[in-house]
Amino acid sequence: MHDQLRRLFSMDHSLPLDMTLNDGTVIHIRAIGPDDCCLLSQGFAQLSQDSRFMRFLGAHPTLSNAELDTYTAPSDTDHVAIGAMAGDVPVATARFVVMKDVTRAEIALTVVDAYQGKGVGSALLRTLAAIARERRITTFLALVHAENRPMRDLLRRFGAIRIRKEGTEEELELDLNTLSSP
Repeated sequence: MHDQLRRLFSMDHSLPLDMTLNDGTVIHIRAIGPDDCCLLSQGFAQLSQDSRFMRFLGAHPTLSNAELDTYTAPSDTDHVAIGAMAGDVPVATARFVVMKDVTRAEIALTVVDAYQGKGVGSALLRTLAAIARERRITTFLALVHAENRPMRDLLRRFGAIRIRKEGTEEELELDLNTLSSP
């Protein structure tokens, strides 16, 4: 998988994209669109309460219709959403939303519990970074729960630094021009 990620990082690409994880699982990465509400709901159902809490920074038992509409809005230059499937099982989503300073974007990444620690997050983060750089975005910002060690570790492996900590939340900044290769 690391060779696939390095190639993705260094070349122009287009979606969809298939990647093989270290355990041999093939994931299919593609853009999320309006027809994916059901898949997004299925993926959300695979998240433990702890994973939901870490992703949404608080209790979040369900996705509302408004959230599903927002999360499956067609990708454009201001909002890009991608997802990963293992066969017909949704396993992860990642997105960025461009900020007022159009060189910066806020990111969010969610991997279902059964696929955490397998490299899915790395694959999606690299894919998002490649798409962002094509749009001249230079910096990702992520608001992460201080106890969400897997997400903080993932971002730090790629070179992110903490720029702010307030209560139970940390804001991490990732410079896409100096993105590390974990």
